[in-house]
Amino acid sequence: LYTATVVVKNASGKEIGSATTTLTVAIPALGHNYGEDDICTVCGVHKLVITQQPKTTYTKMGEVGKTTVEAEGDGLTYKWYIKNEGQSKYSRSSITGATYSCRMSEKAKNRRVTCIITDQYGNEVQTKTVLFREAASIVSEPKTAAYAKKDKTVKVTIEASGDGLTYQWYLKNAGSDKYTKSTIKTDTYTVTMSEKVNGRRIRCVVKDKYGNKVETKTFILRMSATITSQPESVTVKKGATAEATVKAAGDGLTYQW
Repeated sequence: LYTATVVVKNASGKEIGSATTTLTVAIPALGHNYGEDDICTVCGVHKLVITQQPKTTYTKMGEVGKTTVEAEGDGLTYKWYIKNEGQSKYSRSSITGATYSCRMSEKAKNRRVTCIITDQYGNEVQTKTVLFREAASIVSEPKTAAYAKKDKTVKVTIEASGDGLTYQWYLKNAGSDKYTKSTIKTDTYTVTMSEKVNGRRIRCVVKDKYGNKVETKTFILRMSATITSQPESVTVKKGATAEATVKAAGDGLTYQW
């Protein structure tokens, strides 16, 4: 109950009367969930409401992923609950802030996360459930150059991590100014070394089933020094010049007899 005094004044500001009355303000009971109109401007109570839901995150293996909830209300506290893949029920997280974070691992992959927010009056509201997904990442890749002798197979293999991965290789031959799409769609690029292939640049775009993409570095395919024609034995008369020739393929060749 509140006692209020109403004072009436005329246009010149002179008091011409007053009256005292009792004002009754209904305060919602503890645990009440506010409706659209449950805002008490007299007693200063603010409705508990989520203004921004957390979002499903996509994080590369080994990196830290975060999701945040935004809410309005008085004296808010946050309780996060998690359920790992294969578990039947949620467990309480130690995180008590508006942001949930964890490092992506095989254990955390596909983790379900939700948050219960409580105000100082005991009202509660729960967020939607979001997922911690693994984003496509490159685990290992070879050095920037791969070598093979002429007419031999040259291979470049990459290792990636993620869900439902697809691979698309792109190539650019020496002298070309742009990449074209390769027909190879596996984690290994394979080709027979030739003059055309020598100096070819390749790279791969890996995509997961959620649409996340990651790109490898660029690799160069080089021809190793290859003897294409061996020298032959020669017979000449005394005093005449003997000559034997070797033919080879490769980049920047030097010869030492």
